[in-house]
Amino acid sequence: MTLVQSRPDLPDVAGRLANDTPTPEDFSILDLISTDDHAADLAKQRTERLGNLVVAIMAVCLIFPLAICVALAIRAVS
Repeated sequence: MTLVQSRPDLPDVAGRLANDTPTPEDFSILDLISTDDHAADLAKQRTERLGNLVVAIMAVCLIFPLAICVALAIRAVS
């Protein structure tokens, strides 16, 4: 004979977390942010350098096709 378990009571199930992992009550995602000024300055410098690099690459990508078209037009006229 197969034993059929009864369904758990709703208040017991509703009180549990979905993955049953205990979490500390005082945990906040803001605790992961560094408050060190030196680290913030380094991050700012890296971001500025990356922005400058992106702008330079965009300029090259916009000028390069134009230069090819101008070169082909000059060659076609010659």
